[in-house]
Amino acid sequence: GLTGTVTLDAQGDPSAVFVIQAPSTLTTGSSSRVSLVNGAQACNVFWQVSSSATLGTNSGFAGTILALTSISVGTGATVDGRALARNGAVTLDDDAFVASTCGTSTSPIGSGSTPVVTPTPVPSSTPAPSRTPHGGSTGGGT
Repeated sequence: GLTGTVTLDAQGDPSAVFVIQAPSTLTTGSSSRVSLVNGAQACNVFWQVSSSATLGTNSGFAGTILALTSISVGTGATVDGRALARNGAVTLDDDAFVASTCGTSTSPIGSGSTPVVTPTPVPSSTPAPSRTPHGGSTGGGT
């Protein structure tokens, strides 16, 4: 499982994509962290889990979890991203999900200049991060 801090380093490339594949389950320890540095963005981090994922109590997680079976997010966890389960439930318990924006890289054609990162506009009606009530759960399955 993932314990302590795992650092994903984009090395100055905000369009760097990280795909982490777990051949079985993904389990993070209590108070573990996924740290994004040097331009890494949560919207470009994907955790492909062949079974179920469990995020530990008070952990800080970044990216989109794509689990085949189910996802359980421990009490007090913060997720900068999404938790998507194909065949089962996503179970939450007093957690916070943050919908961060992803920058885009733009450069005029033929300019030869360094791309400029500009934030992707977010509708003004985007809600602030909130905590889920104890024992929350969503139905799953397709």
